[in-house]
Amino acid sequence: MSSAKSGTAGESGSRGFRTYWALAGLLAGLALGALIGSRSAAALGVASFVGTLWLNALKMTVIPLVVALLIIGIAKSHEAAAAGRIAGRSVLFVLACAMTTLRAASAEPGGR
Repeated sequence: MSSAKSGTAGESGSRGFRTYWALAGLLAGLALGALIGSRSAAALGVASFVGTLWLNALKMTVIPLVVALLIIGIAKSHEAAAAGRIAGRSVLFVLACAMTTLRAASAEPGGR
């Protein structure tokens, strides 16, 4: 048998160790923020600046991803164009059914 780690979810290894470090860092940041945050306006200003930088970095990452997905979607639309006639007929059928239903609903049976 091999002694190499496969990294699956059921095995404990470096993944579990990293999880504990992340949890420890989270708790340390919470404790440090509780101690320093209420006593120092400068620390609050630094945290606000870092938070603004973080959110701006997220925004700069999301917009290119959305644009790339739109470009890929448009590039793959030639497959949808092949099915265009079937889609057009389907839309026409749905509109015809809707118009018939509306006309039947607006009619007054037995009345003049």
